[in-house]
Amino acid sequence: MPGYMFDTNIFNRILDGAVEIGRFRGEAHFYATHVQLDELKATSNVQRRQQLLAVFEEVAGNNQISTESFVLNVSCLNEAKLGNEKDDLFSRIKTELDKKNGSKPNNIQDVLIAETALKNGFTLVTHDSDLFFVATKFDAACANLYQVMIELNRQNAA
Repeated sequence: MPGYMFDTNIFNRILDGAVEIGRFRGEAHFYATHVQLDELKATSNVQRRQQLLAVFEEVAGNNQISTESFVLNVSCLNEAKLGNEKDDLFSRIKTELDKKNGSKPNNIQDVLIAETALKNGFTLVTHDSDLFFVATKFDAACANLYQVMIELNRQNAA
């Protein structure tokens, strides 16, 4: 069964009605980390925040995994692994993403999500074109939400 790591923007797309993801629950595993949850909890509109948290719980609540690196002031102690300095994939991805998008403030969060997807063999699902581009440079499997739905529909038809 395929595994997909959702970037935070995907939960917004699901809430906005882009796709009905729930029907695919038994056909794929959808993953997230504390990073996506933390970003959703930071949503300023209280009603939207509650709705996003409900989507998160429905889609990935049972498949929340630790990030592959720990970043001070971002990572949660029991929900992040200590990085491997010999193979500092996190820093390499972050350097490339900073170059690509001018060091956006949420690059650390995006890199934690991408690195976790890559090291766990999940497809990173994002609508962030800069993150998509950079992650693929490191051989990450990447897709947007619509590509994932097409693939899962094909599997259903087979």
